Amino acid sequence: MKNKKLVIGVLSTIVILLFGFYAYNYMNIIKKTEGEKIISVTINSERDDFSETITHQTETLNLGEALVEMEIIGFDDTEYGKYIHTVSDIYADSDSEEWWKISVNGEDAMVGADEIAINDGDDINIDLVVGFD
Repeated sequence: MKNKKLVIGVLSTIVILLFGFYAYNYMNIIKKTEGEKIISVTINSERDDFSETITHQTETLNLGEALVEMEIIGFDDTEYGKYIHTVSDIYADSDSEEWWKISVNGEDAMVGADEIAINDGDDINIDLVVGFD
């Protein structure tokens, strides 16, 4: 009986620590930089032989808001955030396994555009990718 209580106590402690670690990391992902900032957004589509770089001045806190403000995306609101299907009038056909990959300062985004905090001087790439692998 003592061993069972000890195991339950240890497992409970581990679960609480893991939850705390996750919450701390999640809050760091969405750190917001307030104030005016200038970002550079480059859109690439090899399929359409298209590349364009736009410099944008904004006070928004995240990339999703900035892209809406720039009026360059088409999206559907989902329970997970914005599902971006169109960038600069180029449609990514999910039936053909096409999707938009976002990277910030050379690092692939691991969260959606609404959760990507933007900072002054950020270099954002939005690339049309084929294949879900």
